[in-house]
Amino acid sequence: MPRKISARESPSEHQEQVSLFQWAGLASAITPELRLLHAIPNGGARHPAVAAKLKAEGVKPGVPDVFLPVPRGQWHGMYVEMKSSTGRLQDPQREFGELLTGQGYRVIVCRSWGEARDAVLAYLAQSNQQPKGRAHYRQEGYFGHFSGRTLDDCPYPGEATEAAAWKEGWTYRAGAGISMPGMPARNG
Repeated sequence: MPRKISARESPSEHQEQVSLFQWAGLASAITPELRLLHAIPNGGARHPAVAAKLKAEGVKPGVPDVFLPVPRGQWHGMYVEMKSSTGRLQDPQREFGELLTGQGYRVIVCRSWGEARDAVLAYLAQSNQQPKGRAHYRQEGYFGHFSGRTLDDCPYPGEATEAAAWKEGWTYRAGAGISMPGMPARNG
């Protein structure tokens, strides 16, 4: 029976992310969109003066580690939050991920570079045409606990009226679908 690897022996989040970008650098020769994959250096220990300067420049807590600004399917782009095998999402990360999902971005959490690679490749394999008739918001991916409900979730298909939406505690926006209270507004 294989021995269980302890948290101390498993690769760190940093090591996993470095491996992801090493792979992306090599694979970009075959998949050019990977040249757009980039890290968002938002976390980590910093000197208080540097942290204050970055905060003044707009660095925000909870922003995921990696971004792929390539639209696919119903998504505008994909964010990846890297975590070690024992790492946990912090509340600001969960909240920011929910906001991003509500704005039409795919947000996932990966615990290894291989898992992130597979997720990125699956994302890129989707058609880059937005399906017709889809609501702007989806309840998919890691942030499936997101409170946003969509026209696709509506129990009154084809009859998503303001009254039916109100009955379920939803918000109805003509041409934009339905959302729960607290979900970011989306024009269009």
